[in-house]
Amino acid sequence: MLPAFAHSAVDSAVESLCNEGCKAVHGYIEQLEQNHPIALLNGLTDREKQQVLAELRSIMAVYDRCQCQ
Repeated sequence: MLPAFAHSAVDSAVESLCNEGCKAVHGYIEQLEQNHPIALLNGLTDREKQQVLAELRSIMAVYDRCQCQ
């Protein structure tokens, strides 16, 4: 039997932020780029926050081709 995939803190944070919607995610990206705190990311290391930022940018690159509502 294969072990279950462990959902990391970064994965959980990305999922939670994305659940807020496209426009909110763009705002979170700006906040992270400017090193502004995001309450949901409290407890993550700076490296983990950079991983969240990279994931959000990657995800939004797909949606930037369509119109966000």
